[in-house]
Amino acid sequence: MGLVAAMRPLLGDSVHRWLAVAPAVALLSVTMIVAACGGGDGDSPAAATVAPESNTTETAPADDPPTRGEDDDADESAQAGDSTSEEDPAPEADRDEEPAAASADDEDTPAPARGPVQVDLEQVAVWGEEGLFDRPNHIDVGPDGNVYVTEFSENRVFKFSPSGEELARWGGPGDGEGQLSAPTGIAVDADGFVYVGESGNSRVQKFTSDGEWLATWGASGSGEGEFISAMGLDISAEGRVYVADWGNSRVQVFTTAGVFLFSFGQAGTAPGEMVAPIGVDLDIDGNVLVVDTGNDRVQKFDPEGQLLAVYPIGLGDPQVISARPSGGFYVSSPQTNRVAEYDGEGVQVAIFPLTINYSFPHGTATGLDGAVYLADTGANLVRKFLPPGVVAAAPPAVDSAPGSVPIPAAELVIDVFPVPTGSRPHDVAPAVDGGVWYTAQGAEALGWLDPTTGETRHIHLGQGRGRTG
Repeated sequence: MGLVAAMRPLLGDSVHRWLAVAPAVALLSVTMIVAACGGGDGDSPAAATVAPESNTTETAPADDPPTRGEDDDADESAQAGDSTSEEDPAPEADRDEEPAAASADDEDTPAPARGPVQVDLEQVAVWGEEGLFDRPNHIDVGPDGNVYVTEFSENRVFKFSPSGEELARWGGPGDGEGQLSAPTGIAVDADGFVYVGESGNSRVQKFTSDGEWLATWGASGSGEGEFISAMGLDISAEGRVYVADWGNSRVQVFTTAGVFLFSFGQAGTAPGEMVAPIGVDLDIDGNVLVVDTGNDRVQKFDPEGQLLAVYPIGLGDPQVISARPSGGFYVSSPQTNRVAEYDGEGVQVAIFPLTINYSFPHGTATGLDGAVYLADTGANLVRKFLPPGVVAAAPPAVDSAPGSVPIPAAELVIDVFPVPTGSRPHDVAPAVDGGVWYTAQGAEALGWLDPTTGETRHIHLGQGRGRTG
């Protein structure tokens, strides 16, 4: 029996609401109900740190991952609103049991105090109100401050300035070079190159910052370099591309040229194992944060895939993660219309209930100034917020050249030099001796200025002599 078919008895109203918003990703929503086996009662469990252990593997496919066949029948009936089943749902005890995550040392270590506060983010901008998007999905911010958005239904990528000006768009449906099928994850590296994960074509494509196609890698399958829906991804400073392989319940690692390096994770609920991971992001220390969606938790790995910590986060359907510049991370929860904030130890410090008529908040990204960008998939909008304590900053200078890096803003220095009364200075030009020539129309003369001392001289035209002013 396929995974989706096996979980069909657990489908409930919340999943149907999710499917009504995003029917194109029905397989994803149904598999996420596996979270019922790992807890998720809406509370905020304490973060649990585990001792590093080796869990790197070359291939680790999930048992019977969802493919076109019997599982689609379950998905189609779920979309039609059929949540009934002849089988009894999983026992209550099984649904409430949390996966073991803590080390032996945790017995003597008190759990961090929990005191998340509910706050409303200050919305400072909304993009797409004119009907620009059809299901904006994931989002990332480049090194130049520009914002990149994948559009799931129309199979496109958008590029915006920090102020919301559209700078470029590319893609279109298909499986050719530069074409896209259900694009989800997106990430921009330090050189400005853009990487897009496709859940439909099960591959990754690389583009310049203006959408010129550069490379493609991946295919449908469970071998090295193959995916069952490539989802969230991120790129390290060393040039490693980390990709969430949703259907194989693992993370695969590549060079920026698409050469397979290694993978880590496999299907399961134990620490280091995963069920349907969706989001991947790197924190300020270069560690890999993975949204283990099916287990309702975030797991932290070092760059080599060794497990560092497990954070049960209690959102029910965590999907996309964005590391905070100051440490910690944000996680979106589409079914509950919330974004939750966690500190560097995985302790929830704030919940942002989205109260502006949101519909399925999905992708999140953090701007260079600390602003939070949110892809509101159901409302077909991109929203920009300022978290508490963050002040809007002027955007950096932008260079839109493909694969470009930021150009520092130049400092403008202005000096003022007095000239003789009545000179009426006009045009200026540099002199070979380091001075400045100017026309003194009021004196009918050619003026010369020493910018170091401020001394001026007038040469009266036609008289061949000078006068110091």
